[in-house]
Amino acid sequence: METSALKNDLSIKDSYAGKTILIAGASGYLGKVFLALVLEKLPDVKKIYILLRKRRLRSSRDRFEQMINRSFVFHNLHERYGAKLTDYISKRVEMLEGDVVLPNLGLSSASILELRENLDLFVNSAGLVDFNPDLREAVAINIKGTLACAEFVKSCKKARFLHVSTCFVSGQKNGRFEERVTLNLNPIGKPFDAEAEYVEITKLVEAHTDANDSLESKRQIREEMVKKGMIRAKELGWTNTYTYTKGISEHLLKLRYPDLPVSILRPSIVESSISFPFPGWNEGFNTCGPLAHLLSTWFRYLPAKKGNPFDVIPVDQVAKAMALGGMELLCGTHKEVYQAASSDLNPLSIDQAAELTSLSHQQYFRRQGRGFWQRWVRPWWRVKSIGNSFHPMGAKQMKLYCHLLSKLCRQLKMHALELKFARYEKKWGQILNVLELFRPFIHDYRQVYVTQNLTQIHIKEKDMRFDPKSWDWKIYWQDIHMPGLRRWCFPVIRRETVESLNPIHPFYWPTPAKVQTEISDVKSS
Repeated sequence: METSALKNDLSIKDSYAGKTILIAGASGYLGKVFLALVLEKLPDVKKIYILLRKRRLRSSRDRFEQMINRSFVFHNLHERYGAKLTDYISKRVEMLEGDVVLPNLGLSSASILELRENLDLFVNSAGLVDFNPDLREAVAINIKGTLACAEFVKSCKKARFLHVSTCFVSGQKNGRFEERVTLNLNPIGKPFDAEAEYVEITKLVEAHTDANDSLESKRQIREEMVKKGMIRAKELGWTNTYTYTKGISEHLLKLRYPDLPVSILRPSIVESSISFPFPGWNEGFNTCGPLAHLLSTWFRYLPAKKGNPFDVIPVDQVAKAMALGGMELLCGTHKEVYQAASSDLNPLSIDQAAELTSLSHQQYFRRQGRGFWQRWVRPWWRVKSIGNSFHPMGAKQMKLYCHLLSKLCRQLKMHALELKFARYEKKWGQILNVLELFRPFIHDYRQVYVTQNLTQIHIKEKDMRFDPKSWDWKIYWQDIHMPGLRRWCFPVIRRETVESLNPIHPFYWPTPAKVQTEISDVKSS
């Protein structure tokens, strides 16, 4: 009873008060929401360090300035603080130029000494989230980068480590997945040595350098690395290169740092926010955006298995989960794994998601469609889940039809039509590639993720609790998620200009005191 009462009296604000946090990956979709959440909801945090690498000719400070001023995730802060925003952020945030793949994160000696003495919590949301990336990049960021972050935490006096992974390290397997890391076995239950695997793929990656090669050779090597990553992942029981590298990093964290205070946060498919920073916030080429956009076209027959869970979690719920996991690390009550998912307590099936997406598109075209076809014909074009069964209008068949028609037109010397059908064949090939990437999540495996470790955390601040049962899928999908995709994601897919923030009082890093003194001296002379 006493323990329960203590838990109910916990305050997340009090737990973070006076603490120092380092965030890697703050420029990513999830990282930005977490940073905004900390700045808005946890005002008593002593210091937030942001690890950000420079990109080509742009310094990390320039990138951070642009992020604060252009991303709508920080809109609330601009509204609240106005001209005082620069002062508010600069007192709480310190930029550190570095990179997770470098020794000591590429930090300066002064920053290393300061962090080793004062850092309380390291939050690593940096990661390469492409499903089928170049294996060299995935290994560098998702494995080597994770280990570099853990090694740095180990060198600190009192720091704790929160690492963001993914629920889908579960791999090619059906079932209900508990919140733990199972060593010595791969996802399909076969003996697995993570250390030996890391040595093997490191050798493979190092053998494929393209530093001095031609552009064509570099392209070929990259394609080879993409293929090798996917092949190796599937051989060992993972669904793709992303989940494979994330899975190995989890194993290595547990093997190499058994005494380090570390927790792994596993989100499922991270999608539009429910309420923070506002309903529907999304960004870029997100996880199910390409699939939802595909269903807005004349594509109709989705190869999805009816009833399979489609585990989607709003981004602000994941950001809250990160804050809660960090709180338990700071309090010394942390768990090994926290899964931020919906399939256990508020399941959504893939056919329900497809139906809600289809209905949303129908309503949109009825209201805002252009011309006769969009307003009067397209709304009746409903999506159907066809599983793995043959369908004459399925993507594979459509690609085949276009190929045969292109070939026929070539024989008949109808060159214009030949090129037209060849383009259609290429487009259907691209659609098949998208469907193949999503296939494990919408067809092949029935997976449910337990979220007990997060839902059992009781805090005073109700708006910071993790609660997958708090939303209705129909309302969320049609009134929040789909409008968010149309505003923020579909333009990226169509290569159109995306709306960006244009604040009246933009944020600027104040000139460092030393530089300011030098400027004053020059002016005086």
